Amino acid sequence: MTKRDTTLVGVLLEAFLVLLTAAAYTGTYIQRVNTTANTFKTSFTYLSVRSPCPRS
Repeated sequence: MTKRDTTLVGVLLEAFLVLLTAAAYTGTYIQRVNTTANTFKTSFTYLSVRSPCPRS
């Protein structure tokens, strides 16, 4: 195993780790956005149910 091979493997490993980290961050971000959206939806539904409907 020459120095060049070791460097190449190191670069590949580093790139792989960066990709994994980015994927993890993206997944967490999407999950957080979905949770926030669900919270807003639930609050909105709750308010709609609670308030008397003026259209009746």
